[in-house]
Amino acid sequence: VNDFDVTNISHENAINLLRSAPVKLTLMVGRAAQNLLPALPLEKIPDVILLKGPSGQLGMWQSVLSRAF
Repeated sequence: VNDFDVTNISHENAINLLRSAPVKLTLMVGRAAQNLLPALPLEKIPDVILLKGPSGQLGMWQSVLSRAF
């Protein structure tokens, strides 16, 4: 999250970090397991931009939920 490793921080600290983030938030998402396929070049990995609204919500969960149903 904005160049801060949140791998081993508590849920509460992660939420506080996300809530205090500026309007533009950079997330790098990965997994601990080794990839089964070769890594993609960085230019082939899409950027996803979420803008924080006046309420401070990023709208991430609404997007995830709307796609799940």
